[in-house]
Amino acid sequence: MALNSFSFILITFAAILACRLCAPRLMRELVVLLLSLYFLATFITEWDQLALLAAFLAIVYLLGVSKAANASFWSIATSFLIVALFWSALFLLKDPNLLGAVNPFHAHPVKIIGISYIVFRAITFVLEVAPGDRLSPLTFLNYMIFFPTLLAGPIERFHRFNETTDRPVPLEPASFDALNRVLNGFIKKFVIADNLMDLGIFSMMPHANDLSTPVLWIGAISTLALLYLDFVGYCDIVIGVSALMGFRIVENFNAPFASRNLQEFWGRWHMSLGSVIQDYVFSPLSKAVFVNLPREKQMYAIASIYVVTMVLVAMWHGTTIGFLIFGILQGAVLFAIQIRREFARARAKASGVRYAASQTALSLWTGRISTYAFVSLTMIWWQGSLPDAITTYQRLVGWH
Repeated sequence: MALNSFSFILITFAAILACRLCAPRLMRELVVLLLSLYFLATFITEWDQLALLAAFLAIVYLLGVSKAANASFWSIATSFLIVALFWSALFLLKDPNLLGAVNPFHAHPVKIIGISYIVFRAITFVLEVAPGDRLSPLTFLNYMIFFPTLLAGPIERFHRFNETTDRPVPLEPASFDALNRVLNGFIKKFVIADNLMDLGIFSMMPHANDLSTPVLWIGAISTLALLYLDFVGYCDIVIGVSALMGFRIVENFNAPFASRNLQEFWGRWHMSLGSVIQDYVFSPLSKAVFVNLPREKQMYAIASIYVVTMVLVAMWHGTTIGFLIFGILQGAVLFAIQIRREFARARAKASGVRYAASQTALSLWTGRISTYAFVSLTMIWWQGSLPDAITTYQRLVGWH
């Protein structure tokens, strides 16, 4: 069911009416759950999909309930184990060929719509449950399969979702802005991005040998902007629809193309994913490094954490060698930015002056353009085979 389909518009209208007219929370949650289940059912065609999803949701809920009832057994190691298991299951499920016959889904692939986002909601749910929390199965199910954000996020946190379920966003102050945002989202995604996506490099790569170098450069440079319009348009629609229903959903983008460097870019792009990665992967690992390793080894460990973190982010999108290379490149540059900053601070301290990053217009625009160009060009690794990507790079520099 596409976001611009009559069916989606119909269930959205029904959800808005139900959430605004039904005062009791129980009634609102029941209606939203029924509509979310209907939306989900349009993508489920096999019983094994339903059975696997139901089993996963049951396991996640029981983990949360057990942690709320008795958190004494829950340690940092337990949290890492949960993250590792959920992430491993996601990789194996998304790519049945990963690890070959060892993969339990190799012989019987199971495709579940929105599974990447469902797994990340599961991680945040289990890790953020506190002792004594009262966990309603109805609220939990709505959180996990909330139909506006099921397909591609944003990744909301459970306690925020629970709070906004209990205290809906007032309709009158939010209605005009929310409607305006929905309409803007439709224009960005369905009018601009969908109609111009053929200009992106991913559409050109299968027949790159038949295209001129200037055309390939247009594709390489335009792809990131087109993906942004597609994704931010989708987010505008679902955030606006959610606001009309009374739900406040976290923002996913904050002017990423205004970023002066790659670190700023990843702090502004897909922010709901980035916050989960930072809270449950990067920050805990970094803390462990600073606490447990001698200073002379910390730099190498932090470099590894940057690379591992960005590899996980990249392979969350796809488990190919191309995504692995993309993640390694992003992590390496992020670490290089930190090293450069530390050396600049040390040099300023030795000179007896206060460190301050350059704020000239030239440095600002140089940073913005180079950041955009770097992300755009490394995204070529995303699609096609390695030979396709290598051929595209060769064509871009005139070597093929």
